[in-house]
Amino acid sequence: MNTITEALGQPLRFPEGYKPPFKDDRFIKYGGSSRFSDLEHWLAKLAYRYALLKFGGDTYDTDRVRVLSLTEYLEGDTLNWFTVHVLSAKRTTMDWSFCDVVTGLYDQYILPTSMQDAREGFRKVRYTTTLGVQGFYDALLEHAQDMAVYPDGYTILEEFMAGIPPAMLT
Repeated sequence: MNTITEALGQPLRFPEGYKPPFKDDRFIKYGGSSRFSDLEHWLAKLAYRYALLKFGGDTYDTDRVRVLSLTEYLEGDTLNWFTVHVLSAKRTTMDWSFCDVVTGLYDQYILPTSMQDAREGFRKVRYTTTLGVQGFYDALLEHAQDMAVYPDGYTILEEFMAGIPPAMLT
């Protein structure tokens, strides 16, 4: 929600004659990955794209345009979910906000087991000579990004120190 608020909370002011510098056909669509970081990265790219498309602000009409245009940014099972739950005349919730849809996608596709897997993966990363010190640290951060709650600096340092060989500690 912080990403949405930061990117879309206020409409951007553009110079006269501004046109968005990209085409929609190259945007990566969200297809229902259970990795939190995949949803998070997709949302960040989409929110800033929406800002550049002049979809910022908190009016009902602007939010409705954001919701309806999601059909262009979803694929596969997520597009089917969106069609059934958000667009269908037989849907149970009549008015979906953009935040509601993102929360719905999270609830539908980011499973509690995915979060547990991310935590376990973070705890199991170890130093190897192939990775090296920087590669080990990067692997820790990659696993941390899949966690719903990003670990604090102390936790990352603790895992880093626990994962390197004892000879390096001295």
